[in-house]
This record gives sequence, C-alpha cells and structure tokens, in this order.
Amino acid sequence: MNSTTLDSFNGLLTRLEAATVHLEKLSTSRATSITTSHTPSTSQVATDIKAESSGAPFADSAYYTLLSPLASTFLSSARDIGSPLVEQAELVVQLISQQARFIQVASKLKAPSASDLQKLLASQIQTMSQIADINSSNRGKPLSNDLFVVAEGINSFGWITIEKSPMAFISEMKDSAQFYLNRVLKDSKDSTSARPDAAKAFLAIIDALAQHVKLAHLTGLKWNISKPEISLDDALNILSQTDNTVSLDLETNSTHTFVSENSSSNTSAIPPPPPFIPPPSIDSAHQSAPQQSAVSQLFKEINQGVGISSSLKKVDKSTKPLETQNKPLAKRNSPTVAIKSNPISSKKPPKILLSGSKWLIENIDNDQVNIDITEINQVVYIYNCNTAVISITGKFNTLTMDKCLKSGLVFDSIVSGCDIINCKSVQIQAKHLVPLINVDKTDGAQIFLSSENVDSIEIFTAKSSEINVCYPKKDAQDDLDTVESFIPEQMITSFNNGSISTCIRQEF
Repeated sequence: MNSTTLDSFNGLLTRLEAATVHLEKLSTSRATSITTSHTPSTSQVATDIKAESSGAPFADSAYYTLLSPLASTFLSSARDIGSPLVEQAELVVQLISQQARFIQVASKLKAPSASDLQKLLASQIQTMSQIADINSSNRGKPLSNDLFVVAEGINSFGWITIEKSPMAFISEMKDSAQFYLNRVLKDSKDSTSARPDAAKAFLAIIDALAQHVKLAHLTGLKWNISKPEISLDDALNILSQTDNTVSLDLETNSTHTFVSENSSSNTSAIPPPPPFIPPPSIDSAHQSAPQQSAVSQLFKEINQGVGISSSLKKVDKSTKPLETQNKPLAKRNSPTVAIKSNPISSKKPPKILLSGSKWLIENIDNDQVNIDITEINQVVYIYNCNTAVISITGKFNTLTMDKCLKSGLVFDSIVSGCDIINCKSVQIQAKHLVPLINVDKTDGAQIFLSSENVDSIEIFTAKSSEINVCYPKKDAQDDLDTVESFIPEQMITSFNNGSISTCIRQEF
C-alpha cells in the first residue's frame, strides 16, 4: 500500500467517524424530545390531583349543575311522603350522576357500535330497571300513581340512544308521566298531601333535561368523532367507578392520564415514556443489507440456466385436488357478500293520553287500562296493544281499535260506531248501545252484544275471518243466556241467462 492510498484511507476513516458522531447526537436529541412530549409536567399532575382532592365528579358540568338541584328537591319531597317513593327518588339522583358522567365520556370517545353502546349504558339501564321494578312491585297500593309518574317519566333519560330527534322522545315520555300526574292531582285535591309537590318536582327534572338537550344535543348525543381522546376500555373503566374515584383532566390539556384519588404526587403517577423510535436514516441503513443479499441470491439462481429446475419437486397428479378444476369460473370469482346485522329493535313505551277530545291508548302490553269518558264528543283510538284489557266507561262519539293482538275491549255506549282494523284474536263487548261495528282485515273477533242492542245494530265485515257474534236469546231474562253465531265468509257467484248473481253460503 503506497502513501497516497494510505492517506485516502485515513481521510475516509475520519469522515466516517464524524458521520457516526453526528448520527449519535441526532438520535439522542430525538429521544429526548419524544420523552418530553409524552411525559406530563409536574404542575399538570399537581393540577389533576388537586381537582381530585376537591371531590369534583367526572361529569358534564352543565348537565349536572342544572339537574342536580332539582333532583335534590324531588328527593326532599319524596322523604315527606315515605317509602317506596324515597327509594325511587334516590335512584333518580343516582341516574342523573351516571348520565352526567356518561355525557362527558361521550365527548371524549368516538361513537361506539351498538353492542359497545350497550356495555357503556349498563349502569344506567340497571338503575332504570330498578325504578321500574319498584313500580311493578307496588301496583294497586296507595302510592301506585306516584310511582307510575316516575316509572313512565324516567324513560326520557333514554334520549341518549335517539340519534336525530331526542326532543320528541323526551316530550312523548313526559306526556306518559303527565297522565299519571293528573291522577295524583285528582286523588289529592281534597287533602293537604305532599304528593302533588313530589310529582311536580319530578316533572321539573324532565323539563330541565329537555332544556339541556335542546341547547347542547338537539340532533342527538355528541360524540368525539374527529379526535377521540380515550379508548373504549378507558370509558368502561370510568363508568364502572364511583363519582369520586376516577376523574379526567377537564381543566387542563395534559395527556389522558387517569389519576386515582388515593394516588400521591410522586413520580409513580407519571406514565413511563414510550420506547425510543430510531431515526429513519438508521432504520434504512439496517434494512439495506438484507435487501441487497436477497437480490444477489435471486440473480445467482437465475444464472443457473437449465439447471434451475433441478431443485423443483414433482407433484403426483393423483393427489391433486379436483375441486378447483370442476368448479365453475363464476363461482370461483364471485365476490363475498357481507352479512348485515339486524338493527336492535326498540320496544315503544306505552301511552295513555287525552289530547283535546281524543284519547290515545298505544303500546299497552299485558296490562289493564280503565278510561273514564267525561264528554260525549270524545273519540278513542287504540293502537298496537298486546294481551291487554281496555275498559271504557261513559258515552262517547267513536272508537277505533287498530293492530291489536289477543286483547279485550269493553265499553258502555257509542254514538257513531266502532271500527276494528288489522286485529287478531280480539274480543269486543258493548254493554249498552252501538249502532255500527265495522270489522276490516281482522282474523278472529268475538263480539258480545246486549239485549237492548240486538235489534238496532249493523255489523260490516271485509277481508276478515273467524268473526263470531254472541247475543242474548229472544226470550232470555238476562244477557248471560246467549246464542253464538258466525258471520259467513264464503260467497257463491253464479251466472243465469247472461247475468251474474252472488249470494252468501251460510251452511257448511
């Protein structure tokens, strides 16, 4: 090696050492910046711990500030009345706290799937079920209507599952509660009971809830779609804790670190920095060697020429599968069809409402309803009732029974008529007078008539089957001695001398 070559080699080593030192400095500075950006400062951690020690709940402050005082007023009024209304009021206070926490979690979480949403709502669903159970176990008791006010109105807190029009949903639930509030007012009008105050205090909570939803969530609950700050597991962890156990840094913009109330301000509360990520230049330097060796190996195999096939294994044709040979091309290339999951069907809440002169009775399931008619011009509309018994006292204008299953209807007198539409296996009893009963698209109807109504009623049927009429015998002394007759379903059409005639076949 001559002197010129040695000088060139020494210069190359010097440049290589300088480049190495530069890369080491670059990697060290980058690691320091990454660690700093992922580690909260001491002041930030102290702020979080201070917020925790103050006892502020992890909740939507506007929601909680608006509803919490009203819930306390309702609880105070319920205590003046006693159990079991007190237990319901305590659960209402608990539900408001849970929902305030949930709304704040939603503001930092992306919209979940239907199954994940059920997990997030588990605590609220359990609380609402407990409120309904208290009502169910005390039916027929002195505070039954008071418990119904809460059990019906508490469904308005389900607005968080309504995407487009939560205001309409809350209004509908309030109407259901208002119906039983009117009963409470009627029962307490001659006494100095505190029951009306408690019922009105609960409806004030629903009014405040509607006000908050109108201002903050008019088109549905707001999720953090653009930049989610917490994961689903973090959200479930928050919602599973009590109000003073876990909190998120609401007042600062530090990292999303959940600090327990019992944690201290030492460095253990600070999460460790993420693992160091090497610079791209170093990464590419490590990857170039295996890539170059792979390319060299490929060219080496190509240069073998004819001998390249000597290393291949022979395949026995008898072991070759025949499925792909006989399968049509259309089947092999057919795209995979995605299976769509069925949406979760939500059961509509029951409704018993007097709107103007119209009674609305809807979605009654396995229950009994009693309606007192006060004016003769009132009309009654019954819809989507299942295994229900509806009793109407008084004389009114018209009645419509639509899309009901295995339900019973008893009424006194109707001025115009009664329509039975799209029903199945229903029973209708007229205690006094009804001039007309119209049965349309109904399979299975049992109609009971009184003695004073036999000679003055008309029954129209269309597209219906299994319609039977029970009426008293002509010389019977009471309405219990009845005769049952069916309404013919089969028609006979014949031609005679170029004309067509149709008659009813009454005998089978």
